[in-house]
Amino acid sequence: MQYYEGPETFRWDYAAEQFDGQYTTTMFTAEALKRIDAETTRDEDGAANTTKPLFVWLAYHGVHDDAGIKEIPGGGDPFDGRPAAGGGATRQRRAFAVGLREVDKGVGEVEDALDRLSGSEEEKTRPYLIVLHPDNGGHPCGVHCAGSNLPFRGMKFFDFDGALRLPAFVYSPTLLQTNRDFATYNKLTHHVDWLATFAAAASANVDALLESDDFDSKNHWPSLLAAATEESGGAPYTPRSEINFSLYSNAATVRRRSLKFLFNRSWSDYYPLSTTVSQCFESSNYNFLFDVEADPTESTNLWNDPRYSAARDELLELE
Repeated sequence: MQYYEGPETFRWDYAAEQFDGQYTTTMFTAEALKRIDAETTRDEDGAANTTKPLFVWLAYHGVHDDAGIKEIPGGGDPFDGRPAAGGGATRQRRAFAVGLREVDKGVGEVEDALDRLSGSEEEKTRPYLIVLHPDNGGHPCGVHCAGSNLPFRGMKFFDFDGALRLPAFVYSPTLLQTNRDFATYNKLTHHVDWLATFAAAASANVDALLESDDFDSKNHWPSLLAAATEESGGAPYTPRSEINFSLYSNAATVRRRSLKFLFNRSWSDYYPLSTTVSQCFESSNYNFLFDVEADPTESTNLWNDPRYSAARDELLELE
């Protein structure tokens, strides 16, 4: 299994002894820091070359439902002495906190490395952009580590918004000049949209990509810039108004503007932090229609509501 081609090739089958006893999160962070330094050319005086582009995709395994998370490497409290955070937490939730703390630490180390390469505090000569996002919602029924998607419904493996509506952040000390602390961006976005968005952020011409039938990616960069300086960030369903999460002859999950359509999909519920494994799975399939703007927690099924029959029938005809 080969994960990297470059100045050094990293192979898991050769590295087992070297990394024995470490979290994969710690390993991935160390390798990312090596790549950041190795891929950044330097001038004769040692200064970072500001013209060579760099892309790092750091795909942490944490936090998954793994038995190996037991304690913070080197000791320490995963809740940093906050009784409210740790008080009453289950063993699975505390283990999740330990794993997540390592992710947080790793992201901070990567940000520090990029910040050092970007120049002085007064003059950032090498702009950088950090995006942190998950690939799916949490798994509240983990045996070893338990996530939480509340107040949203459902979990990983299912198609309710507990699995699909995911938090993320976009940060740059130079490219995103914001006059709003903690500016939010709530537009409909899919993972594939990062391709066009990253290209646009790097000042590439993305017109051909957006016009091609071979790519589904949408460019959110202008909207992100707007969201950093104004409350609305532009029209709510621009640049994306629809996502086909799955589309088969006998099952489908589709989001079209505010309406979300689930045809012949598995039931999933709301999972409190005390959830046990036996509570999490049901084999029966159902049909659902939600207005997720008016009902973000997907509590009211509109499938049989006559006011939505035209929209439901239109979605049933998708192929």
